[in-house]
Amino acid sequence: MDKTDISLYDMISYAIRVTDINKEYDLENNYSSFTSKKTQSITIKDYFKRLFNFANCSEECFTIALIYINRIEEKTTNNKKHPGIILFKPKNAHRLLITALLIAIKYRDDIYQYNNYYAKIGGILIEELNKLELEFLKYIEYDLYVRPITFDNFKKYIMFVKSAPQVDNKITRDSNDYCKIV
Repeated sequence: MDKTDISLYDMISYAIRVTDINKEYDLENNYSSFTSKKTQSITIKDYFKRLFNFANCSEECFTIALIYINRIEEKTTNNKKHPGIILFKPKNAHRLLITALLIAIKYRDDIYQYNNYYAKIGGILIEELNKLELEFLKYIEYDLYVRPITFDNFKKYIMFVKSAPQVDNKITRDSNDYCKIV
């Protein structure tokens, strides 16, 4: 792993920017088990901090969770096996984040809690978290391994998205690039 250090603030900034980008894409089929009927009252920033404070996991799990969320977006975009596109948006960010973090913790860390602990800190029912975990794993086709170079590149990508200009430039999705500034 390279020496690109990212902080909780960097990851929160990345998550907020990506949800801001994706909320522009209100597609008809963009609803899944992860989608809430309304935007949650807790902000993504506060939710991220809550998970960071109570998840009792390594910091790498947060980066891996964001990589998994990126994978679910990639696997559901232009994929005939999955009926809808799952984008990290305000109405699903909380459920995607707790589910991806749970999976990252189980894969990465040697010691972790039972699912009911993560459901409690995530603010969802245990039955829902269990269902979301299985659905998430199916969407990403159980592809949990993160190569070291992928991990390092994603940390750099987080820094890029966090620092991308907001005033005159707009970050958009493109079919050829994950995100680009126009």
